[in-house]
Amino acid sequence: MVSPQEFRPSGDVDGRTFRLGAKTLVKSMSFDWTRPLVFMHIPKSAGTSLTEAMRAALNPRTSVLRRFDQCLFGDFRDFENMPDIVRQAIFRGPDQLEAGCDFVAGHLSWTTTHHAYPSAQFMTVLREPVSRLLSHWLFWRSLTDDQLAPWGREWIVRLKQSRQPLRSFIAAPNIASQTDNVAVRMLLWPHRLIPDGDFIDERHDETLRKEALARLNRFSFVNFLENPRLAGDISDWLKCPLTIPNLNETPALSTEFATDIASEIGGDTHRLLELRSRLDGQLWQHAAAIWYPDLDTAARREEIFAKNASRFARVMAGETVGAVASP
Repeated sequence: MVSPQEFRPSGDVDGRTFRLGAKTLVKSMSFDWTRPLVFMHIPKSAGTSLTEAMRAALNPRTSVLRRFDQCLFGDFRDFENMPDIVRQAIFRGPDQLEAGCDFVAGHLSWTTTHHAYPSAQFMTVLREPVSRLLSHWLFWRSLTDDQLAPWGREWIVRLKQSRQPLRSFIAAPNIASQTDNVAVRMLLWPHRLIPDGDFIDERHDETLRKEALARLNRFSFVNFLENPRLAGDISDWLKCPLTIPNLNETPALSTEFATDIASEIGGDTHRLLELRSRLDGQLWQHAAAIWYPDLDTAARREEIFAKNASRFARVMAGETVGAVASP
């Protein structure tokens, strides 16, 4: 990567802390231009925009972008019948990931990337997980038949489950790898307590929570999408200017798939949304507390979801919206 010579961040960078006003916020390790950077892109967390922002800021000599491993495909195995353009973007094992790149970003688990880049700096940005899950459903639901076609017949069957009511979507075990505590899955996959084709048993929550937080604490940079200073925090860490564009936004849904958000998320479905997000919610609160130690993270989560539910209702009404509610 080409290190900038002129830019210096606002604020004082000193090892593992960053001073902002009167507060000293715990940060991860200082950025090192001599080591590769791996960005773990959690779906529907503005990762496409963040990837492009960092690619432009870092100007890497070599990179691996917009790739997948098997973590998010769960128990799906019919990769050979996918079209080449999609199949070639999916790493079937950790040895398939190219080594020697400066920047790696994609829907890739820790296991896959750490195997190829054991000395890399890892970063991720977490999104309030109930909002993330609702956004995931809407994004898949917005895809036309033409947009689905490259994914192959068998995976399309799973993608089209988003055209069912929200409760059916998040109750389907064959897409649990996409709906059930996805951040924890990407951090720990493969794991004996995380089934590929089913939901995580609540009996294992404490074990998985501890292991996921321990893994997250090995990252060089962790932040949260709803942070109003996110772009500045990343810029300060990288020690170079950074602008986050608006990319891969959820488009307005066709009238065929439009529905009433309030009725979709009401009653038992809201409880199920919380269940599918329970572990990721603890990770999000951990990340938010790093940057804002005095924040009431539980109350903030509720506020964020309420704003996003209103925004998603506008998607159903024909608007195209971005990934996150205004701070």
